[in-house]
Amino acid sequence: MTPHGRSLLFTLEAGQGIPPHRHPGAHAVLAVLSGEIEVTAQATQTVGAGEVVTHDGNESISLLARQPGRVLVTLLGG
Repeated sequence: MTPHGRSLLFTLEAGQGIPPHRHPGAHAVLAVLSGEIEVTAQATQTVGAGEVVTHDGNESISLLARQPGRVLVTLLGG
């Protein structure tokens, strides 16, 4: 971890998730490495392997694995 960001790798089984939360002052980049993950922020979208989404950490976000998968989350700032 550095003062300017950090990366987190999550391995999720189908049905597992990360409850709604925020990262105030940060910008998040979510890269789905495998599987299929439902990302709920202002809207809900399903993100598959090889896809990347960005998120304003001041807003609430949650994740739910639709299929077993891995997600790399990089937090910048905050």
